[in-house]
Amino acid sequence: MPSKKAHVNSVTVSERAKRWYVAVNVAEERKEEPIPPPGPVVGLDRGLNSLAVVSDGTVLENPRVLRRYERKLRHLQRNLSRKRRGSSNRRRAREALARLHMRVANTRLDAIQKFTTMLAKTKPVIVLEDLDVKNMMGNHHLARAIADAAWGEISRQLRYKTRWYGSTLVTADRWYPSTKRCSRCGQVKKDEMPLGERTFHCEGCGLVADRDLNAARNLAEWPGVARTLETPVEGGVQSTAEPLIQPPGESGTISLGRGLRRWM
Repeated sequence: MPSKKAHVNSVTVSERAKRWYVAVNVAEERKEEPIPPPGPVVGLDRGLNSLAVVSDGTVLENPRVLRRYERKLRHLQRNLSRKRRGSSNRRRAREALARLHMRVANTRLDAIQKFTTMLAKTKPVIVLEDLDVKNMMGNHHLARAIADAAWGEISRQLRYKTRWYGSTLVTADRWYPSTKRCSRCGQVKKDEMPLGERTFHCEGCGLVADRDLNAARNLAEWPGVARTLETPVEGGVQSTAEPLIQPPGESGTISLGRGLRRWM
């Protein structure tokens, strides 16, 4: 709740899908969190199978909400199109469709909110890959899957939450080969890795690792981190996954094997 010194700028009441919402716009002078000295760096790789993988082995699974409700959404859309315009039946059909769309959005958003809050609170430095999401959405083969994965929402939330909690978000160069580089020996594959290839195999040192985890570890070792922070940082990836600090009331992690832990 805002302090007594806060000033209410506006109050907006809105109705969506038969639910009423009140949005209060408050202006308050907020004391900035002190920026801690640079600590261990973690990399964050966004994907389609998993929404995000952290270099310490934490995984945010993709709930695939859109795919889960796709059949029901199509059914409700067809049902709406059959109703006569202006009729009460059409109004009820439109409301049912809106409620399902809201459920899809809220389920996805809830998982991302908890995950990004945990990262911003517990990871001093987070390195995120620079993805051209808008351009990638132009690929009709990937557009639906990318929209369901909400890549843009993850980065948007991390941008403001890291400022709130005093951590640092670093964006790696778009051309940094995090997917093709071996996180153990540094050798870079000459050929592209198709999205269907989920395991990274290094021909140099023989490393076999989950594709997204390997990419996240490479992001944690991005050479530009120190330059971006303008101070030396404790880069690299720890040999063992550091314990996850679990926020009160939120779920934790379970082991997935191969160094991965799922954020539930």
